[in-house]
Amino acid sequence: MQKKTANRLLLVNPPSTVYAHSKIKVGITYIPQISLASLAAMAERDGHTARILDLCVCDNPIKEFKETLKIYQPTTLGITVMTPNFNNASGLARLAKEVVPDILTIAGGAHPSVLPEETVSKGKFDVAVISEGEETMAQLLEQDKCLSSIHGIAFRADDGAVKRNPDRAYINDLDSLPMPAWHLFDLSRYKASRLTSRKPPVGAIETSRGCPHACIYCSKDIFSRKVRYKSVNRVLLEIEHAKHSGFRELHVWDDHFATNIKRGKEICQSIIEKGIQMSLNMFSGMRVDNVDYELFHLLKQAGCYCVALAPETGNQKLLDAINKGITLDDCRRAFGFAKRAGLETTAFFMIALPGETPKTIEETIKFAIELSPDYAKVSFATPLPGTELFRMLQADNRIKTYDWSKYAFHDVSEVYEHPTMSWADLEHYYDTFYNRFYLRPGYILKRLIGGISNGRVIYDIYYALKTWFRNRK
Repeated sequence: MQKKTANRLLLVNPPSTVYAHSKIKVGITYIPQISLASLAAMAERDGHTARILDLCVCDNPIKEFKETLKIYQPTTLGITVMTPNFNNASGLARLAKEVVPDILTIAGGAHPSVLPEETVSKGKFDVAVISEGEETMAQLLEQDKCLSSIHGIAFRADDGAVKRNPDRAYINDLDSLPMPAWHLFDLSRYKASRLTSRKPPVGAIETSRGCPHACIYCSKDIFSRKVRYKSVNRVLLEIEHAKHSGFRELHVWDDHFATNIKRGKEICQSIIEKGIQMSLNMFSGMRVDNVDYELFHLLKQAGCYCVALAPETGNQKLLDAINKGITLDDCRRAFGFAKRAGLETTAFFMIALPGETPKTIEETIKFAIELSPDYAKVSFATPLPGTELFRMLQADNRIKTYDWSKYAFHDVSEVYEHPTMSWADLEHYYDTFYNRFYLRPGYILKRLIGGISNGRVIYDIYYALKTWFRNRK
């Protein structure tokens, strides 16, 4: 049998502009991308060579990208694409073709999953991967595979036409995936903010995929509404694997760790019983209606120091309008459970929701103060393509631009016309939220006392100065 020729795969994370104008920019921790680590692991499992280039941590991204292309001469390029980074990613694909003319350029991630045909036609990509990419990438790396036979992609045919193949079934057995290829990252390049981490280097872990809920600002085009779980044993093995790879802290990136709360507790209990030492942060935002005190207590015992929860707004009618499926009392209980368990809390809020008014924003600010999390983050409701919010605004002719680079969560005034408020007022309330929440004498005193006791007061002062003297525009 003739041995297949190995491919040289280069996976790239483009420079991020999502937080360029955000109040919370100083708190952003860039960590190695678990999606790229998983894709690279599949390639290496099948005998291919893989490299990962994270341009978010490069001093001169374009220069390093070109040098990598010239030296490595990859046969296949995979770029992860979020909507705000689409233009940047397209530029990288165009540049790759100039340096390595025969390279196969592939786009994967949220944006290509929603707009695969447009990604190929306008983005200078040969292929757009739809949904999760491990099995699709494995087939794309098989040189004897015809693109028209690979499910889960859109591609540019020989005649220049863009074609879309049937969708690929989701991976039901997540335990079958190889361990993430963390060895392909230079961990020394990742600088973690002490606001969102405790023990760098910081990595990521996913214990499940999918979310069963239908919030109007969220798309399910990558992992679907069907929740699929890794086994408890697999989760423990991944934690140990991350530890041996050099990580001292892991951020849990599940859509919802506690969708199955019994399983979440089993993971914590197993970590405790096996004595696994790893700092944990429930970073992605747990649902307030899927938690209880016992879960938070077990998380604390398992090494977790902070849980993120997502109230979104302080107005119940707005919560109902965005299909969040929670109540304000659910939020109060969840934050109470977390504080009782001794966990730090981060709260995620949004303004510019459908039906938003100055009154509802005032209620959100007051609710944030009432819940009194350790950290609060607010962003503008952003109509990303593929979401119900996007479809609603598009149907009302309120979308003002399809320049995807404008679709950042903290500065979207050029993206759409808000139905009930001006962007000048919304931007005023964005600043007001942070001023009212963080400049309270009680909050400042709490941070000072806590910072002195845990040795983090210098970090708090440093990040506060960087935040309040930032230039948002």
